[in-house]
Amino acid sequence: MSLTYIYQRHMLNSWPAPTLCEVQEHWPFLFTKRGLCTHFHTLTDIEVETRLSEALLTKGRRILNFFQSQRLQWNKEIEHLLRECDSAKLNHNQIATAAILLLMKYFQEKEDSIFILADAFSTKMSVEREMTLPITPRVIALGNNFMSASRWMISLEGKVFYEPEQMHDFASTLAVFFASYYVFNLEYQESASITLEMIQRFFVRINPDMGTKCPAKLGTSRKTGRVVKRKVTSISPRITTFLQRLSEFEWRTSN
Repeated sequence: MSLTYIYQRHMLNSWPAPTLCEVQEHWPFLFTKRGLCTHFHTLTDIEVETRLSEALLTKGRRILNFFQSQRLQWNKEIEHLLRECDSAKLNHNQIATAAILLLMKYFQEKEDSIFILADAFSTKMSVEREMTLPITPRVIALGNNFMSASRWMISLEGKVFYEPEQMHDFASTLAVFFASYYVFNLEYQESASITLEMIQRFFVRINPDMGTKCPAKLGTSRKTGRVVKRKVTSISPRITTFLQRLSEFEWRTSN
């Protein structure tokens, strides 16, 4: 796979873009966690699973503390999730999951734009048969709720490509999910673009000066109600504001 990396990129960068089923026929190794993360490392020089595992544990706890310490500021959805966190001693998977869910609620992005909940005993076949999976990537959590899930799948282009046996915890699941955008040249789905950019910049520490994987879409102006083209910036101002608030909170509480 290392020797054929250039041929993999040639196919992935070709136009029109191949379907992932076509890519899988030629390069099945990319549809294993090891293969995908190895390709991502060659592409970016980042060990994505290691970096996310460390960041989710430390920065995830920081985010959870930030929200828990300022409860009166938050809306009902955030408060409901915080109560759920209060009710149990959180393990590392739950801390990481809670951090991402809290960010989604803070940025007012729907959970189902990244996560899908399925029965704990679901299989690849049953999920594909019983659920209509979106084209854009999703983390499929197997369990009664997102916080209690201990097994995950990843779907792309409406099919399950990565099964629970490949991913031993939430960090490795998120690593596969995130790496798929870079390896397969995917744009972030607009409905979760701020959270995904936050994962990119805050957790994975990919901070380009130019360019973005967030789509330049049309939106409705809050002032006029008319459809306008959104201005694409190098970093979302909502992320900048959140990081500033997080830093100020940590500075105040450390003194």
